[in-house]
This record gives sequence, structure tokens and C-alpha cells, in this order.
Amino acid sequence: RFCQSQSTAEIAEVLTGLKHRNILLDVADPEMAVADNCCHVRSAIVKAFPEIKVVLDVWHFMMRYLVCVMNGTRNPLRGAVAHDLADAILKSKADKHNMATYWSQGEQEKRLVSVYEKWASNGNVWTAAAVKTHAEQLAHVRKGCLARLRQDVRSDGSRIEGTHKGWNGLQRAQASGLSVMTALCHDHVLRRNIRVAFHDNTPQPNPFLLSTYGSHHIRLVNGVATLWNQLLQKSKTKTPQGLSTLPELRIISSGEVFGITSANYTTSYHNLVEIKDEPDDDLLDLSAQDEAVTQGILRDMNIDPKLLLQPLPSSSDGNVSNVQNHHGPLTVPVTVVDLSLDPPTPPLIGTTSGLLVAAGKNQPILAADSIPVGQASSSVSRSISVQAVATDSTPTRNRAPHNGKRSAAMHQFFAVQRSVPKQPSSESSPKSSVSLPNLPLLTVSGDTPSQRLFSVATGIHPRSMTISSNDEFYVFMDMRYEKKWVSFEMSPRKWVIAANDYNTRLEAFNRSRGTSTIRKTPRALMEKLGEIEPKILARIASGRYTSQRSNSEDFWKKHCGAVQMVRTNGNETKKASRHARKTNTCTRCKTIMWPGPEGANINHRKGYCSDGVPQKPKKVEKTVGDRTEHVFEELPPWPQPHGIFAGGNQFSPGAFLDAVQQMYTQLVVEKDTGGELSMEFCAFAALLEKRLKVTADGLALFELYQSFKYPSTHSDFIIERDGNKYLRVDCLQEDPSDPGPPAITSESGSPLAA
Repeated sequence: RFCQSQSTAEIAEVLTGLKHRNILLDVADPEMAVADNCCHVRSAIVKAFPEIKVVLDVWHFMMRYLVCVMNGTRNPLRGAVAHDLADAILKSKADKHNMATYWSQGEQEKRLVSVYEKWASNGNVWTAAAVKTHAEQLAHVRKGCLARLRQDVRSDGSRIEGTHKGWNGLQRAQASGLSVMTALCHDHVLRRNIRVAFHDNTPQPNPFLLSTYGSHHIRLVNGVATLWNQLLQKSKTKTPQGLSTLPELRIISSGEVFGITSANYTTSYHNLVEIKDEPDDDLLDLSAQDEAVTQGILRDMNIDPKLLLQPLPSSSDGNVSNVQNHHGPLTVPVTVVDLSLDPPTPPLIGTTSGLLVAAGKNQPILAADSIPVGQASSSVSRSISVQAVATDSTPTRNRAPHNGKRSAAMHQFFAVQRSVPKQPSSESSPKSSVSLPNLPLLTVSGDTPSQRLFSVATGIHPRSMTISSNDEFYVFMDMRYEKKWVSFEMSPRKWVIAANDYNTRLEAFNRSRGTSTIRKTPRALMEKLGEIEPKILARIASGRYTSQRSNSEDFWKKHCGAVQMVRTNGNETKKASRHARKTNTCTRCKTIMWPGPEGANINHRKGYCSDGVPQKPKKVEKTVGDRTEHVFEELPPWPQPHGIFAGGNQFSPGAFLDAVQQMYTQLVVEKDTGGELSMEFCAFAALLEKRLKVTADGLALFELYQSFKYPSTHSDFIIERDGNKYLRVDCLQEDPSDPGPPAITSESGSPLAA
């Protein structure tokens, strides 16, 4: 209902009616309540439902951190911070197929502390107000406000906040009195409840609800059922065979009223002389307030509003902090530069030492690959893990082989290797014959082989994944016009070459303007082309080429005619481009599905993409705890390395293990970008980060897809645990008896700090 005040007494009054209705219906009380201010409303909710667990909405939790980000939405790292905060709470996000899953309370605490410290070391993310905010939100996590008692029901914030859109729309769009507004609200609530309940997969659905077939005209359905049942009862003869009574709506006299009602709270003396009875740990959501209101609230709390504009102080030692010892000496020559000097020494841009470490007052550790002096303005400094600076010369210890089968040579291959120089060898993995110097730099960090592979997926600069600015867009469109890029003719290797050429052009453009460049990944170009092609096809079909920016048709006529995106026979080209049905685009590989006639080689494969992975996920049975659920398997991102998947339903364990070794060799051991395979390696690393986990006994297990078939040649490497099948990846196995350097790891084995 619409409350007249912020008092929790009105919430308790509404829940009392719901409690009484549940008793009359003999329905169990709710087990969990999700709120945006859990500790403030908990006492009112528990008063009606003593056994309920009140938890915090993830969206409001995240926004309280984001309000403490320097420069707000103008900070390019804000999106990456939000992503890390969500990952600290959620094991997997909700989508149209599956519900969100949450980490355990202890895991959430470790991951949240790691995320905060990770961005605090950056120096350009948190404001001074973040210290207090982090302490308050960490207290919520420790009290279990972000954990979920039930994982089989949707309890994420989008389900709750989505209802606000409907209420706000009614109030903004309908200029009406109370009577009409009451009717509109009744219709809004009824339709939503029918839709949610009708699609709820409960073992024993409500028979009357099933008889409505999802219609909100429940009075009509109930009236027909009542009349039919009365006619059967009045029949003097025996009821004809095949006829039965219809379910009727059960009317419960709970004393509740929908519409204008008298609230007990507003008629009491307590409402005239309000006495606040709120817990001491009440949290105020500053993200929902205007700037002027926020400043007033902070002044009332004796907090200087300027703290939201001040950066978080760094460590006072002025140089590198929190340096941890690692096994094995660092043999790569290191050049240390004091960034407090003005200006920095130019020759350091062209160093060939293999690692550039910069340290100065209140500055993080920075690293960059060898960059020619001529490309100094386009170089991108990247943060690396402080563990890369090692001072302990203790040799790497050999770990116990698994079941006595794993050789010491295999372990030594995956030992900590941070400084192996690149040496050409006939036994090394195949490399690209094309020089690709302008791909984004990779940050490989971690203490174990699995963590180093996971960091490939998480160590890419957030702005390298998107083409967002106007200059980047126009450079992309010009190169699409020149290179004739079209999605159905692109392969992963062609995308890598295209990204290298694009970064070269973008760096030259930015250098002429004296600005720096963030190199783009091949996936960024693929996503942008997948976004542009449907728009171009829509403009061709409608004949509208006028640009909103220039009010001219020149730009879009030029680029709409740059590439023929629908291949037809003979004189059908013009007709197909203007009158053909809408051309579909694959949501996974962003490729136009059927650009050619039936049976053409350029058409998309039916049901699966070029890497052998199906387009749509399949529903399978999965064991979660002590119960079995039907879920959709999350598909790996495109493109996966060649040979792992085939035909949309085949998985090759041998090709998978070979890809792990090849990627580790090129990216970790040889410190390469992957060359023409870089796009496939990044997608493969994302797959490992999702489905590979390291158990307490050190086993590295890859969870197999249930919807894929695999040969019996590697049956010795497949084990079953908790009802799920896993592929043993012995080359990534860890020794739990070897503590190594102190590090925080997640339940999945992925690093908590990159």
C-alpha cells in the first residue's frame, strides 16, 4: 500500500493482515524477505513473522559503494567496480533461463574485502567516504544480510525493483482521482499476481488458477464455475458421465481491504508525537538522494560532504606496499621509476627489459610490455599484481603427483614462471606468422596455475572491451568501409588481425590530437559490428538514411552501401534488400544468420556456431545440495578453440586438455598475447573461470556439460562428485600441503585479487 510515513509500524500493520490470511488458508509463512534497508525494517517484519530471515537487496548494496567512486559515472572504472562487487556476492547472475546463485556468507566476506583492497590500491577509484561505507556494508555481510536461505527462489533485486516501474508508471501517466487510481492499481496487482502464480512450477498448482488459463478475468471465470456447479446440483437426474464440478475461487475473510482504508498508525496518538524507535545500525542510502539533499544529510551527521570528492589516501610509505614473497627469484631485470619526478624520463618508454615497474608517492605498481619509442603516446600502463616482485629466493618445491602418475616434469612446466625469456623452439606451440604488436596487453597474475589462467579473463582493461566514444566509432566505421568487414565472412583470426589494424589506426589518430589510447580487443570490434549491422539493415529496409547529428543522408548512405550484407542471385539483390523478411543475427557470435540463398556456405550453421557450440542453452537436471533442479546450462562465449566442441552436441576432452596446455604456454610461460589465437584464448579463459574449480584436496576439476556427448577414450580422467561429472585437469593440480604465499582464494579456486 501507499504509506503515509517512513515508520515501520505501517509495514507491521500490513504484514499482520498477511499473517492472518496465511492462517486461514493453512499456508506456511514466508521464509525470506528482501528489502533495500534490511536492518531498519527487520524488527517490524519479524514482529509478524518471527521465523523469517530479512536480507538485503544486492542492487542497493552495490549502489552504496558506487556513490563513493571518484567522479561518479564519469569514472571509466565504475563499471568494472560494479562488476566486481556483484561477483563478490553472486556466484552467477540471473538470466531469462536461470536464477541467480549466491556465495556463502564466509565466501562473500573474503571476496568483498579483496575487491575493496584491489580498487583501493588503484588510487583513482575510492573517495575518502568509502572507508566508512565499506565498514558498514561489511558488517551487513558478516550478519548474513547478503546470503540467501533459499537458492531455489528468485530473490535478486531486479525482481523487486521491477514492480516499482509499474507503480511509478500508473502515477505519472494517469491523471485521475482516487477512485480511478484504485481501480488501476487493483488491475495492476491482479495481473501481476496471476502471471507470477500461473507460471510458477509448483508440484500442486491451484486448480482454480489453472482454470483461468492465465486470464485476469477471475470474476467471470468464478461466476461461470459457480453457475455450472449450481446447475449440476439442481439436476434431478444423475449427473451425465464425463461431467464434473469446476473449481471455484476460495473467498477468505481476512479483514483486508484493497483500496482506500484507514490506517491504525495514522489515527493513533503516536502519529502526532512521533518517537523514532530505530536500530542503531540504520543505513541511509545516499545514492537515492539528490546532491543538495545528500549534502544536507551528511552535515546533519557531522560528515564533511567534501569527502565524496576526495580520493582515498594511499599507504604512507610512499612506495610499493604489501609486497609478498613468492617461491623462486625474479630474474627479469626491473627498472624502477619514481613517478613523482616531473617529467618522467622518456627513454624508459622504449625499455626492452621485459618488465617496467613504476613506483612513486601514492602511486600503484604499473607494468607495460616493451613499447617502441614512436608509440609512446599510445602505450597503456596496466596494473599488475604486487606478487610479481619477489624477494624470496627459495626454490620451487616439487609437489606430490596425483595417484603416482603425474611426472615431475609436468609439475615443473606449470610451476611459478614469471621470467622465462622468449626463445624460439621447434617444440613450442604454433605461433602466428603475422606481426600483431597492437593488441591489448594481458595481465597474468596469481599463485597457482589455475589462478594464472583465470586472470587472463579478468585482467583486461574494462574500456578495452567496448567501442564507446565518437572518435572510436568513426574510426571503426571508416575501417569497415575500407576493409569491407561483414560478420559472416569474419573468423576469430580475422577479428584479431582487424583489431590490430584498428588499434594502429586509432593510436595514430589519437597521437595527432595528443591523447592516449586504450587498445581494443577483437571482441569489442565483433560486438560493435553485431550492433551496427542490424541498424544498417533496418535503414536499408525503411529507406531512412538521415543522420540525427548532421541532418544529412551522406554518412549512412555511404556506410549502408559499403558492403552487400544479403547475397542473392541475379536481379534479386535490390528486391531482397528492400522487401525481404527481417534478417536474423545470432545472439552468440553476432553473425548474420542467412545472408545467402538456401544451402550457401556463408550461411550460419543450423543450431550451432562456427566453434561447434549450440546457439541456445538446453535444460538439464542438476543436483544442488540434496535436491534436483531443472536448469539451463550456461554456454561458453564465442569463439572456443578449434576441436573442443563440434556439431552442437560433441565435446572432446583431448582437445580441451591440449588447449589448456597451449594457452598456458603462450600466455603465461612465454608472456605472449596469443597472436592470432588471442580471441579464442580469452573466450577459453572465461570458460575455465566459470566451470573449473580446485577442491580442498588440490584436484583441478572441470565440470562437464550434461547436454554434450564425449568419447570414452578419456574415461579415466572423468570422475563423479555430488551427482555431477568432472574432467580431471591434472596439469593444474595443486598440493594442499604446500601453503605457498598467503593468498585469498574463492570456492571456485579463482583469485580474489588481480
